[in-house]
Amino acid sequence: MVVDQSGPCTRVASMHDRSRETVMRPLKKYHEDDDIDYALEMCRWVLKPLGVWSLVYSRTSRWERTVSVVLLVTCFISLITIIVPVCCQIMLGDIGGKARIKWLGLACNSLLSAVKYTYLVLRRATLARCIEHMANDWRTVKNEQHRAIMVKQATFSRTLIMLCIAFIFCGGISFHVMLPLSRRRVVGNHTLKALAYPGFDRFFDVQSSPTYEILYCVQCFAGFVRHNVTTATFSLIVFFVTHICGQVQIQIMKLEELNFGRQGNNCDHDAVVAGIIQDHSELLRYAKIVGESFSEIIFMEIVASTFLICLVEYCCLTEWIDSNAIAITTYAVYMISLTFNALIFCYIGQILTDQCSQIGFASYDVDWYNLPATKARNFILLGIISLYPPRLTGSNVTELSLNTFTVILKSSMVYLNMLRTVTSL
Repeated sequence: MVVDQSGPCTRVASMHDRSRETVMRPLKKYHEDDDIDYALEMCRWVLKPLGVWSLVYSRTSRWERTVSVVLLVTCFISLITIIVPVCCQIMLGDIGGKARIKWLGLACNSLLSAVKYTYLVLRRATLARCIEHMANDWRTVKNEQHRAIMVKQATFSRTLIMLCIAFIFCGGISFHVMLPLSRRRVVGNHTLKALAYPGFDRFFDVQSSPTYEILYCVQCFAGFVRHNVTTATFSLIVFFVTHICGQVQIQIMKLEELNFGRQGNNCDHDAVVAGIIQDHSELLRYAKIVGESFSEIIFMEIVASTFLICLVEYCCLTEWIDSNAIAITTYAVYMISLTFNALIFCYIGQILTDQCSQIGFASYDVDWYNLPATKARNFILLGIISLYPPRLTGSNVTELSLNTFTVILKSSMVYLNMLRTVTSL
């Protein structure tokens, strides 16, 4: 019998088809460096433009570290460039209450991005340790089925990150491109051009050329940095959580193999159970480090999502009254972006809790009742630990879950009604 070695099942898939490769052919030979690069690819894409990648990943050259310092300084300056004029416009500008509320959301969002950016830089050592722990898991995996689970989770994280990038930058592009067009006015023979961020007319003649074009490019770059910071924090959380879920699924598979006797007749039952418990304890410590690393960011995201959704809804209502179709479309797209981002953010926290709870059910499914009492007691620890799964919390005030998402939407509507009452909208 001749086997055709040129068939599709024997070809090595590209980096972007790695999940399909896992399904199509047995995974006998692979390079762990390629797997690590596949898992980290999306995070590297969003962190490199911010100059953070070289700070959290040790395997970078001196030239990359030098470029990252330049990018850090440039990005921080761009954020300050838009924060200061907007704040001056809110505090010192001769504007009405409705306009002040509109610009307040923009100022808070920009300031929050600067804070999160600073937080990522300050937490670089902890993030580097988490990434190195993940890389070690990829290097030590030997079972082909276990690696298939890890590849599947990496593919899932890439899908979520790409969805986040699409929604966030769609909202950002609409805000920086469509909104200035909606505010252009014709006065006499002159067209008054508008910018996405107000307050620059205090320092420059924004209507002159090329001043307007330069400021517009600066604001677009700052908007890219602002949205990329949000994407970066989201990407790291998704990446770490999906990796933890993959490790939990591997432990569940080990319990199932133990239950159905796939470990072999000569396996040391106690050693296998001890290894599962040890790996689970190490995974819980890793989950705790991840949760503590993003605790403050999670809290800021929950609070910011509540107020920003409220303010964008308020802007939609004001533009509806003014019959500005372009502005309504812009704010509607931005509101969808914020809502989807909050949903996925809370969904990730729900996934972590649900997955880590499953190991307790898996340990219960083992035929522990047919084992001697001294061996059956080994499964009690797994059952007890699974009752207290790790959770992503915001400064120990609130946790990420689907219930938190409903609270965000309800709170935003409450604050919207308060704004409408105060401003008589």
